[in-house]
Amino acid sequence: MEDYLPLLEKKFQRERIDEMVKERIEKYGGLITGDVALFLLAKENNLIEEKVIPISSIQQWMRSIIIAAKVECVFPTCYFEKDGKKKRSCRLLLSDESGEITLVLWNDLVALAEGEIWTGDEIEVRGGYLKDGELHVGFGGTVTVVKTSPPTPIGELKAGTHNVAGKIAEVFLDYFYIKNGKEEVMSSFLLSDETGEARVAVWKEPERVKALGEGDEVKLEGVVYRNNELHVNSSSRIVITKKAQENVLRGKIEGIEKEEKGISVVIDGKRIAFDDALSLKVLGINELPPDVPLKTVLEIKMKHLLEKEMAVQVSQKEGELFGLAVL
Repeated sequence: MEDYLPLLEKKFQRERIDEMVKERIEKYGGLITGDVALFLLAKENNLIEEKVIPISSIQQWMRSIIIAAKVECVFPTCYFEKDGKKKRSCRLLLSDESGEITLVLWNDLVALAEGEIWTGDEIEVRGGYLKDGELHVGFGGTVTVVKTSPPTPIGELKAGTHNVAGKIAEVFLDYFYIKNGKEEVMSSFLLSDETGEARVAVWKEPERVKALGEGDEVKLEGVVYRNNELHVNSSSRIVITKKAQENVLRGKIEGIEKEEKGISVVIDGKRIAFDDALSLKVLGINELPPDVPLKTVLEIKMKHLLEKEMAVQVSQKEGELFGLAVL
């Protein structure tokens, strides 16, 4: 252990130091040594320069530990109830050149592991302490991503394990099969990014796909690419990074008609009514020219709009759909 006595002697007389050491040892019921008491005194008096330490150097008595490490694995979040309060925790396996340690995140900090921290990222932990052989973050402590590990573009995937990000283009029907005399189910969806697309097969806990919808932006961690498909197993993670807007219809414009007020558009066999203001947006104009009726503009624009891709946020009333926004 580093000798903290010279640091304290710059501020206190030796007799006073001995008294304070004795007080600290008594305060902790004799469970700490004189060296640990010197460390605590130096820390309390801001005589220790904060520095990053190797994982292998972490000791049980240390407080306000600072480490820089790489995330090797993010484990699933655990939910439980204690004293009538709902709590959650998440464990991360960290490593540096000296060794490995498990970091435990609690409650609000868990959100970091559900969208900000990923396998391969480099992070800094401040204000840590050791408990039961695991690293915890004390009050006021922080966990910061120093360097992110970018996902592999779908168009550059090769056989092996990857982190992948993209948008869900389509959710497929479940596939049922027999394994060891038991019926099993595999769920899947099509994931796309600007470089390509790939089918994602979820073999373990296929119910995870039920929370996904077309247009959702997701990040997949620890998925295996083989036979031109991505495979999700029990150790893989699926995290929704951006949920698609609810009640959104997407598809090609199949038909347009002038209504008493505004226009109606048919997408995927569903008729959507638009008021005057949104009708102009659908037609791609800001305002009607003087003395030109909406019906005339519709006739001019019709051939350019049919078969055009469109996304509309809708509401439903008495079985009819009404456009709320053109996306």
